[in-house]
Amino acid sequence: MSILIDIPEQSKSDTIWNFTIKNLPVNKEVIISAEMEDTFGALWRSVAGFLVPENGEIDLAKHSPIYGNYKTADAMGLIWSMTSENTHGILARRFDLSPATLKIRVFFDGANQAEKNVTRYIISDLIKQEEIREDGLVGKLYTPGDHSNPKGAIIVLSGSEGGFRAEQAALLAQEGYVSLALAYFNAPEMIGLPTKIKQIPLEYFQRAIAFLQNHPQVSKHHIAVMGTSRGGELALLLGSTFSEISAVIAYVPNFAIQAAFGPSDHLNDEVAASWTYKNQPLPCFPLHVKNVKWFDKSPVVLKHGFLNTDDIASLQSDNINPDAIIPVEKINGPVLLLSGGDDQMWPSQNMSELIMNRLQRYHHRYLEKSMHLNYPKAGHLIMVPWWPSTGYHAIHPVDQVDYAFGGNAQADAYAGYESWQSIKEFLRTNLNPV
Repeated sequence: MSILIDIPEQSKSDTIWNFTIKNLPVNKEVIISAEMEDTFGALWRSVAGFLVPENGEIDLAKHSPIYGNYKTADAMGLIWSMTSENTHGILARRFDLSPATLKIRVFFDGANQAEKNVTRYIISDLIKQEEIREDGLVGKLYTPGDHSNPKGAIIVLSGSEGGFRAEQAALLAQEGYVSLALAYFNAPEMIGLPTKIKQIPLEYFQRAIAFLQNHPQVSKHHIAVMGTSRGGELALLLGSTFSEISAVIAYVPNFAIQAAFGPSDHLNDEVAASWTYKNQPLPCFPLHVKNVKWFDKSPVVLKHGFLNTDDIASLQSDNINPDAIIPVEKINGPVLLLSGGDDQMWPSQNMSELIMNRLQRYHHRYLEKSMHLNYPKAGHLIMVPWWPSTGYHAIHPVDQVDYAFGGNAQADAYAGYESWQSIKEFLRTNLNPV
């Protein structure tokens, strides 16, 4: 009887697959490997060795490897534990929307005994994709094929890397939302966008809100914004500024407005404003570069350069304008915060706790529907689920510094999956038109 690799030939990238190898020789040591090529042409590989049990089947969700890239029973272990000789795991988490083809192989007795190609896809053919270049906006719009009812809409914002978060937007469209991955800086191919986060007008995002409100598939009173890192800061700021936003999701956010960020702004205490509104710069917190050990070791741990207190007296004694704290109590809807307890980029757990404290202190109208989910062992890279998560540092694409992210591959992978389930439930509860 031939060996059977029992796994779906196609599956959506944010789902857990059922993965069983059947008809194996009992008590034989076998190796299962997975390989894929990423967007940049780098080869990623993982292996796990098993001792075949009496029934001749290995179920990856139930059986622990005796050696390999991961240690405990895990249906998705062969994906999140993948490594590459040529690059960091962070690069595999910069997506285009092409399906990923993984080659699964089974080895024993020194030979390849079976193999199967499987595909993981982010976006299906049912989702319409459009490039948005109107009213000065630069975005990628994803709309579900079902036009029967008005839908909630989501603006998806990148972090300090800039460009687009297309993968998040595409997956949200798969859930039935109109999703706009909006670029706001550092998209070199797009003429007119800034090259750094510096004095970016909030009116740009206001135009994006209006664009979605006027979209024929969108329920104009059901618009959310979701951002990561600096984009999480921005999402909270937009929610507190524009009442048209009815829900906010912030991955690893700041509780306050951080100062400008660009190619050389790690070299001094940058105090220029990141954002403006009505032609006025908004108050901001500087990065305290003296608190960061830039040259002692690599990668650089950046988190000590950020303020993480909302104590007014303490801020004023340091000549910091307390108005830089985002007035999250003004957000016209519930707030979902996601943080990593081992975040080495900035203290997102503490910052998220300060946000929740402020919502409580000001008796936020949507407090009961708001929540902070912390993943104690995860780092800064809590991403969409089930891609390699083995990179714990990388050269930042904007300022070219090698930064530490914290966390570990398994913790980051499961934080990505569990947070994504929470996001989907949060949106089902708070963004679906009645």
